[in-house]
Amino acid sequence: MSAGGTTRWPVELRLKKAEKLLEVAFDDGSRFRLPAEYLRVESPSAEVQGHGPGQKTLVAGRARVGIIGLEPVECRSSKVMRTA
Repeated sequence: MSAGGTTRWPVELRLKKAEKLLEVAFDDGSRFRLPAEYLRVESPSAEVQGHGPGQKTLVAGRARVGIIGLEPVECRSSKVMRTA
């Protein structure tokens, strides 16, 4: 990840199922709490973003979405598995 010319690497992912949150900690000490609803609405999927500029759609049922797990993908990424 890059912000202001610096590179940050995630060092911890913590799933809080009851709170429907994903906490991400970075090597520079910063931490972020990302609600499942936010992750669903900002998903890079074509279902949400569309197939071209200006095609982003509002996701129905986004307030009910939860996170059921995290799954490692290759050596440097994770897949967030959601409900609803």
